[in-house]
Amino acid sequence: MSTAFATGLARITVATPDRRIDLALPTNVALAGLLPSLLRHAGDGFADDGEQHGGWALRRGDGAELTTAETLSAHHVRDGELLHLVPRHAEWPEADCDDVVHSIAAGARRYGQPWEPATTRRATALVAAAFLGLALAVLLTSGPAWVLPGGTALGLSALLVVAGIVLSRALADSLTGVVVAALGLPFALAGGALVVAGAVPLTRLGAPSVLLGSVLLIGTSLLGYAGVADRARVFSGGIVLGLAGVLGSGLALAGMAPLPAVGVVLTVVVLLTPLVPLLAIRLGRIPVPALPEDAGAVLDDQPTVPAPAVFASVARADEILTGALLGGAVAGGVCLLVLGTVGGLAVPLLTGVCALAFLLRTRLFLAPRQRVPLLVAGLIGVGTMAMRLALELEPALRGSLVVVGLAAVGGTVIAGGLVYSRRSPSPYLGRFLELLDALVLMSAIPIACAATGVFQAARGYFG
Repeated sequence: MSTAFATGLARITVATPDRRIDLALPTNVALAGLLPSLLRHAGDGFADDGEQHGGWALRRGDGAELTTAETLSAHHVRDGELLHLVPRHAEWPEADCDDVVHSIAAGARRYGQPWEPATTRRATALVAAAFLGLALAVLLTSGPAWVLPGGTALGLSALLVVAGIVLSRALADSLTGVVVAALGLPFALAGGALVVAGAVPLTRLGAPSVLLGSVLLIGTSLLGYAGVADRARVFSGGIVLGLAGVLGSGLALAGMAPLPAVGVVLTVVVLLTPLVPLLAIRLGRIPVPALPEDAGAVLDDQPTVPAPAVFASVARADEILTGALLGGAVAGGVCLLVLGTVGGLAVPLLTGVCALAFLLRTRLFLAPRQRVPLLVAGLIGVGTMAMRLALELEPALRGSLVVVGLAAVGGTVIAGGLVYSRRSPSPYLGRFLELLDALVLMSAIPIACAATGVFQAARGYFG
């Protein structure tokens, strides 16, 4: 039978314990929104009866349960299909099959998805990324005469971005287009940094190289954001990372020493992270209800916004938010790696405060794609501080105190995960973390001023 995805309705039969119902249901609405209507049609008191046995569930004839978070089209429900509305926890015995080979294949499918055409596309994209990463590594070792390697990297960057846009727009393969265009971003950064490097070693690239590479990274990311129709988070992250590079290199060109410039970039990234959600809402153009200007306007009907437009704006804002957090986390992680090797008091204190700020920020974002980058950045800061502390100790103490301390921290983290995966944290703990977060953010500015030499310069200026 033909599917009903084009018409938006699927004509199905729902079998309940008491009757059969013929319905035409929308295919683009989650089952969670359809079940209340189904229960009303099933009979009086049918919904209340579900409280006695854990609720109702829709199953196919083979017992496969339809998840309520998915739509009928996602479950590939076809016209004329028979679904069963049964108690959720009712036993549905497996069908006996005299074909042993079929049973083995069905059992094997339960342990993972088979290789599909989409898997082939992902695998080829990963292989291409590996080879292009190897090509970038070869270019970075082709100096110190960097003009030709830099020009080659810029040419590859332009080719990859254009190819990604063509794949996404003309060939309607957005996943491959995103991968190909995203591979052009590191080539743009490397090409811009190398083409003006002259004959200096790679480890001694100056602020002009970082500035040009960051500017080209921003331009390439903007081109990919506008041209590729999927995964905007990759290109918004490139924009944020490029802006961080422009800030640091600009400060260095203005006369600031490299390490203080890195400290300023790290502090700015940490302080601007709380503003990223508001910026994503603005750039994503999420419709915000207008506040009434007077008491009479409270009763006025507000203009309705079509649901597809709202969903599109939410998805756009989520991509911008995820990419901005990713770019900020990468920039912060690089800064933490650089500052983690510096001695003294102010710089390690700034490293610890910013690492703690990244870790505290993770609790405000629910999606793993937004939490994980901040978590990794914070752990990079903690790890660099632990390594610097270990290298400063005597070998005997290094093998006892540091190892025991790290093991104790790891055990505490595991214990906390076991406890808070089963129950929610106490409101008092949440309030404490909020106050600690505010204290960390307020302390970041004076500590950064001490680490970058602002206080010392002020004392020298005012005598």
